[in-house]
Amino acid sequence: MTATSPAPAQVDETVDVLVVGGGGAGLTASMLLAGLHVDHLLVSAFPSTSDLPKAHVLNQRTMEILQDAGVADAIAQHSTRFCEPEDIANVVLFLASDESRAVNGAEIMVDNAALVMGPAGA
Repeated sequence: MTATSPAPAQVDETVDVLVVGGGGAGLTASMLLAGLHVDHLLVSAFPSTSDLPKAHVLNQRTMEILQDAGVADAIAQHSTRFCEPEDIANVVLFLASDESRAVNGAEIMVDNAALVMGPAGA
């Protein structure tokens, strides 16, 4: 016997834009559409954002878009901390271990996104 989830609630709504997915791209699209007063709906398979986001690095273009939207400083304030020597040591230990056997040709930034976002409070 298999457990089944209850059917999701059905919504009959008409919007100008449907944003599918609540990841970084979907949330950013929804935020920008809201700023432009565009009637839209964001749908996601999950009830809330994840505590373990898939985006570990925000590139320069992403930060420019978030800066234009007025939220880059808040993101940087809540997500940037200075790296500790242990952070670098943990990466070195991983690369020296058998668990990294499939890693090759990778550039690994151990700066907690400081290169992209700048130092905390900057």
